[in-house]
Amino acid sequence: MDIDSAAVRFHNKAITEAIIEASPNGNGWRILFHKVDGDMIALTDNSGMEKLYHTLDHATELLQSAGIKTIRVEEHF
Repeated sequence: MDIDSAAVRFHNKAITEAIIEASPNGNGWRILFHKVDGDMIALTDNSGMEKLYHTLDHATELLQSAGIKTIRVEEHF
């Protein structure tokens, strides 16, 4: 899902929160969206590939600029 679609779904209450977590291969941060039905969906680019951000700040700024204010950061140890 791209950021514009995620913002619309968040404002329509189809998405409850955004979750930023380290990517499984450790090369950045990925953004997941928690949908009302319990499913999770990743933020993707225009080609459908999962987007990764080099910094936590950049990922957070993107979500905030899209109007998504409920953001959780998870770090798995």
